[in-house]
Amino acid sequence: MARPSLPDWWPAAAFGAFAVAGVVWLGAIAPPPTMLPSDDRLGPTDGMSIDTYVADAASSLDRVTDDAPRWALVSLREPLPAGEIATWFEGIDTLAATASPPTEGVRVSQVYFRVPFDRVSVPILAVDVPADPRTIATTPITAASRWAGAVQWAGSAATERTTRTYELGRDRLAADCACVIALTVRAEGDQLRALAADPRVRAVEALAADAVYGRFAVSAPIPGQQVAGPLPDDGPLPAE
Repeated sequence: MARPSLPDWWPAAAFGAFAVAGVVWLGAIAPPPTMLPSDDRLGPTDGMSIDTYVADAASSLDRVTDDAPRWALVSLREPLPAGEIATWFEGIDTLAATASPPTEGVRVSQVYFRVPFDRVSVPILAVDVPADPRTIATTPITAASRWAGAVQWAGSAATERTTRTYELGRDRLAADCACVIALTVRAEGDQLRALAADPRVRAVEALAADAVYGRFAVSAPIPGQQVAGPLPDDGPLPAE
């Protein structure tokens, strides 16, 4: 029996289904696991000026006046390798002489990856982090595996451009590219303010202390983007 043809929208649907495993399409919201109804969220909404978001994030820290730990989104100015991020929370930060945040006790819960292809639509991947901060350095392996799985999921129905994008992204993630754009953390106010003062950090947005993990949405801003939302997909793919 002949295999029925697949509709044109099937590759997007396949990749969308794969988001359940942690792949988040650009511009969509990346919820923590077990998402439950709530008005709480971290990150800018589509169409929001990033300058406005950065100012709002700073205001959220100004409202933190106690020592209670709380969830927050740490957004980076430029993408960084996960290996460098790991040093922030292992007490061996290479910038210790000028900007070493007091990270003892800071809980990193998720690392957000985006391979920075110019004018090529790529997903944002949210990778969970166990309690041991040393595992941050291994998150690129998980991210690369998910990219590889996305290619296999789509199979022959994926376009040549989509397949090539994922192959290139998988290889770069496996090599721990400078692809981390944000983190979700749980920390006290002073720790969050110290992170916000780090020159590598663009913004730190804090939720109220009573916000519950799994009941707030996250939309990680993309470094260099001026208005939140999907980026163009009209650029050539790199050769490798």
